[in-house]
Amino acid sequence: MNIFFRILFALSAVLISCECVTNLDTPKIISPDDYSEAIIINVLPDRESLTIETNDIPIYEKADYTTPYPKYRKINSGLSYLRVYDDFTKLYLINLPIELNKFGKYSIFLYGYRNTVKTLIIEDSIKNINMSLTALYRFVHISFDTQTLNFIIKSKDSLRYELNFRSFTALKSIPIGNYDIEIRNPINNQLIAYQNNYQVKANYLYNFILKGTSTTLPNKPIELEIISSELVN
Repeated sequence: MNIFFRILFALSAVLISCECVTNLDTPKIISPDDYSEAIIINVLPDRESLTIETNDIPIYEKADYTTPYPKYRKINSGLSYLRVYDDFTKLYLINLPIELNKFGKYSIFLYGYRNTVKTLIIEDSIKNINMSLTALYRFVHISFDTQTLNFIIKSKDSLRYELNFRSFTALKSIPIGNYDIEIRNPINNQLIAYQNNYQVKANYLYNFILKGTSTTLPNKPIELEIISSELVN
């Protein structure tokens, strides 16, 4: 009898000390109380489709070069690891640390060529701006084999910015209305890319992006890409 009780006591001790192990297949999620928001834009001319994750949490699937997704997505705030995967070659392109402010908004550009993939992270600060009758815009030059160019937005008046590769303007507020967007060579005023009579709506942020290549990839010529993202809050 004593041996029976000793065995029973030993088994009870083992069961009490055992800790339940969390299911390793449980999907990771972004905390509803600790996140940032980002538009992640594929401007890699030789990468048609990407899968984008942070800390192994999928943020974008099939992030397309031709038709970028314009809406903000929740993403880990604080320090996390951004991982980008090429859907066609099945190769991981980058796995690098990024740090984002809690509840901040960002535009993140993936740019480069071949095995060189880099990020351009810009905070979309909209504090203390009344968006009921205005919008925000910026120009971004992300064509790696293109010279310095003039970026122009005009209606009654004309605003001109000179940008070189990997540079961008600060966010500017603009009244709602229709505008002509032009990108020109500053030396001979040659028109490189344009969009006429483009409608700007209230409570939107517009990234006017020069992407593509001048000579490197003839099937991916220079173009003006406009990403219009609604600012929900």
